[in-house]
Amino acid sequence: MTRLLLRLIKTPDPINKAARTRIGVLSGVVGAVVNIFLVSGKFLAGSMSGSVAITADAMNSLSDVGSALISAIGAKLADKEADAEHPFGHGRMEYLVTVFFSVVVCFMGVEIGKSALGRIAAPEPVRFALVPFAIVTASIFGKVWLGLFYRKLGRLTNAPAILAASADSFSDTLCSGVTLISLVLSLFTSFPADGYLGVLVALFIAWNGLKLLLETLNSLMGERPTGELAEQITVALRSCDGIVGVHDMMLHDYGPGRIFASAHAEVPSDMDVVVSHEAVDAAEKLIFEQFGVAIVLHLDPIQCNDERIRAMYESVKAAVKLVDRRLELHDFRVIDGEKRINLIFDLVIPSGCKPAESAELERRVRDDITVLDERYQCVMTVEYSYV
Repeated sequence: MTRLLLRLIKTPDPINKAARTRIGVLSGVVGAVVNIFLVSGKFLAGSMSGSVAITADAMNSLSDVGSALISAIGAKLADKEADAEHPFGHGRMEYLVTVFFSVVVCFMGVEIGKSALGRIAAPEPVRFALVPFAIVTASIFGKVWLGLFYRKLGRLTNAPAILAASADSFSDTLCSGVTLISLVLSLFTSFPADGYLGVLVALFIAWNGLKLLLETLNSLMGERPTGELAEQITVALRSCDGIVGVHDMMLHDYGPGRIFASAHAEVPSDMDVVVSHEAVDAAEKLIFEQFGVAIVLHLDPIQCNDERIRAMYESVKAAVKLVDRRLELHDFRVIDGEKRINLIFDLVIPSGCKPAESAELERRVRDDITVLDERYQCVMTVEYSYV
């Protein structure tokens, strides 16, 4: 079935940007359609059996319908071109819609929880029947298929959102399994297990809504980008002709498919400025073609062919790493004097370090470098990593 759907949307090999958009829309549409059937079946099963747990599970599937539609809308928004009012595109609209939707899901979980608690306080019998049992069982198989479908598309496009939908589908099978247990227990006991299990389902729904809300708010507030993407871009830049190092990278997320970046590209100081400019232009184009990231590079000329300075750099770098392996340094320059040698460089401290910790790291770096040679004087600019 998955292969047939991919053929219908004419998926090329390898996957290009347009195909990623079509696959994103496909995953959302298929997810919405499947979950609409599940919602209808579970509401029917809940009505026939009088089970609040099954009704709660139906509401969980209803939230999945909204999530799938948001996924499809987000894929289209990410592909929409920028305009005069929105030069960075419209991708963040998906985040705003998701915030609204996640609040609705949380509210839904609370209301279902109240109904389940009412069922515990005033128990009502659950009526076991083969039709509700068959519907809930079939919904479990439907969710398993949907999870496998999402997983295949997510791996094909390397899309975290689709892979997350796959994991959510598999977790939903546990939720449906709980409702199935409540239906079977009604055959053997009058204990209000349905109400207690309904509370569990309600908590599951509310937790998913809260998690989605926090994740989306983090994206809107400018959360730290994935280290994997930053590392991939760094490796690609270092492989470019004329670029010998990369630092001070920043990634800015303007919604799915709208990531902008800036970085400092180190080039040999004896390279012709026109040649180095051409190398940087080629690197910017390469990053956009490979990752869809619009990056702006700043030229940082460094001395590469002076063996003495290179040796000094390596010894200073080793001393810095002994203080803390997370520390980095760049823009290393040397100004010689008779009684002192100024070492000028930027020291990169991991973000999240408190001021007192940063001051201590800086002090230890100065002391340890002075041990290498008493003439060494550190002229450091302390900065924090953004990736």
